[in-house]
Amino acid sequence: MKTANKSDKFKGGYMKVICTETFIHGKPLKKLQELGYKGTSCQFRIICGCNSRSDANKQWKASTGINKAFEGNRTKELNSENEIAVAGNGGCFVCIGGTEGNDYASVKEIFEKVK
Repeated sequence: MKTANKSDKFKGGYMKVICTETFIHGKPLKKLQELGYKGTSCQFRIICGCNSRSDANKQWKASTGINKAFEGNRTKELNSENEIAVAGNGGCFVCIGGTEGNDYASVKEIFEKVK
């Protein structure tokens, strides 16, 4: 689990952190529950340190095998120090609290451990 550290801004050289919401089911959801998710919804906030939506989708697919999570009007660029600290070095992260909260886990970790 990763929690923001305000001094870690954009060390990886990524230009932006973008956010979307997606549904997570099955074994990845069980892994999130092991990490502390206590909600009943399967909808989660996903953030990604990237150079573009295309780059975010490539990172998402490399970690999950699923195409195009960062699409449409549900995807937006973030300016929050918390999310920049978490994803500013690149990579995709899922919010442990579902769609609210400040604790994140690596999407790669969530999906690789359940394959």
